[in-house]
Amino acid sequence: MTTIKPKLNEIARVGIFSALAFAGGYMFIAIPNVEIFTAIVFIAGIILGPKHGVLVGIISQSLFSTLNPYGVSPLPLLVVQVLNRALTGYLGGSMGRWVLRESSRKWLLLGIIGLMLTWILDLSSDFSMFLQSGFSIKQMKVTLSMGLLFYLVHGLVNLVIFSLVVPLVADRLLLNQLEFSSGHVEKDDNS
Repeated sequence: MTTIKPKLNEIARVGIFSALAFAGGYMFIAIPNVEIFTAIVFIAGIILGPKHGVLVGIISQSLFSTLNPYGVSPLPLLVVQVLNRALTGYLGGSMGRWVLRESSRKWLLLGIIGLMLTWILDLSSDFSMFLQSGFSIKQMKVTLSMGLLFYLVHGLVNLVIFSLVVPLVADRLLLNQLEFSSGHVEKDDNS
């Protein structure tokens, strides 16, 4: 029975973070280039580790891309989106705790990571659409140049979110996780 309980705990935590990321994807859906999806998947990686961070990225993006009110993502785009979210969860798990320990530079490092992950997602998503649409090189260049403002805004928004929100939330969740696992959780006086 003891081997089943940790597995159920892991499954539940992956499910909770996947649901949170999925819901977070809808939170700002009406505002172009503003999203917390990437940050939530990254935080999931920090808290759950790289393997489970990847699972959160795959599950949440698969759900979001197939149940999106703007329509289902075409298969090439769906694959790119899911792979990008998996990368986000993996990097959160493999780099996140290290970055959080870099107390003097964590804000800057997390901001740069958020910016890079955002631009990787944006550009790879556009390239998947170019491949599917059959655009010429000239058409791709025009489309990319017209999207520069969108890339810039999306990147800067995530730079701010990763610099300010991710360290605060991740630090608090890690502290709670440590308190819970060590049995130092304060109990309510009414229990």
